[in-house]
Amino acid sequence: MSAEKLNTLMQRAILAGPNSEAAREAQALLKLDSLNWEYFQILFKKFKRASPELPVKIYDPESPSQTESKTLQLVYPTANAPTEILKALAWVDYKNLILPENKARFEAAAKFCTIRFKKMHAGTGSSITRQTYLAKVAPERKMESAKSVDLMAELPDPLRPELKRHVTLAEIQILRSLTEARAGQFADQILHPIVSTETKAGIEAILNQSCYLEPKQTYAEVIARTPRIRVEGETLQAYLPTLDAAGELSFNRLAPGGHAIFAVESLLVALRGEKQTPDLFDAISNGEDLSSHPDPAMVGWMKEHQIPIALVTTDKTQIDKKGGILGIGIDDAQNYFIKVIETAQAQAAGQLALFENLGLAESSHAMPALTSTNLTLFNFEVLTPKIARLIRDVGEEKFLELIAPDLILNKKEQDETVQGQTVKRAYRQLEGAMGSTLMNLDRYWRKNYGEPLVHIINVDRAKRLDFFAPIKSAFDFYWLITVLGIDPKTFRIAALHSGQVPQVSIADDYYKDVQNVLDAFKGADLRDISSIQIRGKVRVRNLTMRGRISILNATSSLVDLAPLITKQKGYPVLHNVEIEIDPSGKLKPIRPI
Repeated sequence: MSAEKLNTLMQRAILAGPNSEAAREAQALLKLDSLNWEYFQILFKKFKRASPELPVKIYDPESPSQTESKTLQLVYPTANAPTEILKALAWVDYKNLILPENKARFEAAAKFCTIRFKKMHAGTGSSITRQTYLAKVAPERKMESAKSVDLMAELPDPLRPELKRHVTLAEIQILRSLTEARAGQFADQILHPIVSTETKAGIEAILNQSCYLEPKQTYAEVIARTPRIRVEGETLQAYLPTLDAAGELSFNRLAPGGHAIFAVESLLVALRGEKQTPDLFDAISNGEDLSSHPDPAMVGWMKEHQIPIALVTTDKTQIDKKGGILGIGIDDAQNYFIKVIETAQAQAAGQLALFENLGLAESSHAMPALTSTNLTLFNFEVLTPKIARLIRDVGEEKFLELIAPDLILNKKEQDETVQGQTVKRAYRQLEGAMGSTLMNLDRYWRKNYGEPLVHIINVDRAKRLDFFAPIKSAFDFYWLITVLGIDPKTFRIAALHSGQVPQVSIADDYYKDVQNVLDAFKGADLRDISSIQIRGKVRVRNLTMRGRISILNATSSLVDLAPLITKQKGYPVLHNVEIEIDPSGKLKPIRPI
């Protein structure tokens, strides 16, 4: 079918409604299941409504003349919002959930709850290359899959502890669930992975592998005979048409539509009022993150306090400078709403420095800057009747409009052959973020029902690694398996007492490769570094580093630092130093920072 016919058909489907012949024809043409088709319609209708969001202005107490504006959206970050405005944030400090007088009660409540774990394994993690690494540790593998399948930790073999065994991050998370099921933390655990066509086979194959704890049986067999845990279904994220330069739908580039689809799926479960297990929760989280796992105290608190939706956040640190932070807005009718402030919005407002430094300095302010962990919990026992009330009041069509995320028009270029010539063509991918969907619905709920729908559970820096240890770079993976480590009994990060992941700036594509990073840092002791900046290709094998480290290699070659430093200073502990290799390959005198 031509792009012109597709666009005409989509317009007919929107006008005629979701149950029309045109809608069924469009869904069949796009080969989308019901979830992806419904989500694509939500995105496309949002695009067609063409109601651009007002630019964001970040509240700055150093500029007291700021006022509300019809052309700007003033948002108060939690790190500097006035006390009265902070009261609008429905939040709880995780520390309070685990106080002695609360912890046992909440954990007891969680034992009645069923958790459906929906780990996001749909992306392949293109920012981390791993072909060389996989050829070394799993030469039998023919293709890449999700990061959680491709990246592995070495754990002691349970039958012969003196030997090591490679265990994928996906397996480690299954092993944690098995361990916690045996301990009876929850009434039941449902493993329901989120996959794509690229990762589906790899994730499903894990279940047929030999189980680390019981090597004579597969994971599927061990799960089948273990009480309080089961595998049930999966969510497939499909590739969707994109927009060409003229704003028309095109099949020439297909792309996923962002992780808002997973929040939409849980909201649709509540909408349809399907027969549900009592006290059922969805827990959506990052697929490669060993810590993105709900705590029984969180679940028990939500059950006891009748919380429908909770987002787990953490205090912003130096490594989160570029990430989104939570803020509070006020609409024309003086209704409060929660909003994520993104880097691009701060940059457009000329407030990038303010944005990046919010919450990082010592402050007596009532709250830190909050950044999302992507761990999101849905309590259907409470949520389903609330959504039923909303449908009675506004109808399903309006509900689907309310849960549309703010559109991210992700611009991409690709080479195409036209009449024998290679030309670059631009496309915009229709995408949305999970937090945006939930906050848009929460905004409507607050305005019309006078209470929040979405609540925040904030985890401070001391507990951050309990719930948030994403692998966004090859260095993050190195840090996980060499510095933090994994406890082979609990299958959680072992060194939770150690410092946070340091601030890392490595400006060379060489370090996108997992094997390059493992080779470059082999034997190095970096446990006590606070930041490391590397420009150029270097190896720091067997060196001990502390505090702040800055390394510049002005040559285009890979340089092994250890022999050069040994000649200059013996075998030192490098502490708060700046190291530079000049264009001739000579090591300059090491300077303190």
